Amino acid sequence: MKEERKERVRDRWACRVANLSDLNLTDEQKTKIAEIRQEYRPKVHEAGNKLRAAAREEVAQILGVVRG
Repeated sequence: MKEERKERVRDRWACRVANLSDLNLTDEQKTKIAEIRQEYRPKVHEAGNKLRAAAREEVAQILGVVRG
């Protein structure tokens, strides 16, 4: 339960940063955040694609065993 709350707080802050809302950031801070997001977005997408591919492969293997 405690760990779940931490994740919710993290997600809420991530949303705030992504939308730049309720943070009272300066224009310079907003620009820096945008630059960081641009830099890391391809890395995050690549990691997500690898994870989805691994999950698909594992599900295919499980289905192969289940189907016989």
